[in-house]
Amino acid sequence: MSDLPPSNPTCLHTVSVQLPDLLSSCTPFELRVNRHCRSVSRASEAWLREVGLKLEWKGIKVGLWASLCYPGADLTQLRLAVDFLSLLVYDQERGWEQDSCCDENESKNENGIFDL
Repeated sequence: MSDLPPSNPTCLHTVSVQLPDLLSSCTPFELRVNRHCRSVSRASEAWLREVGLKLEWKGIKVGLWASLCYPGADLTQLRLAVDFLSLLVYDQERGWEQDSCCDENESKNENGIFDL
């Protein structure tokens, strides 16, 4: 047979739980913007217009977003990040437009990413 005593649910209760002080280990961080923000934003927007993508974003500044996420990136790295995030935002916006005007019977691409 088994050497373990029979389990009794009334004996298994927690007396106390001590959580670590996570807030004391978190220090405020400095909010920095990449120095190439304006030039890269303009270049990326020009490229998107050149390839024929409609820029109808209201309230989102993709260049600033990428510049805040990658404040230490050099010019080419930031440009790649801005272009990529711009394409993601464009694809998401396009997906919302398609969802609002599609019939339920139409088949949709499950991924919906970059099928321009």
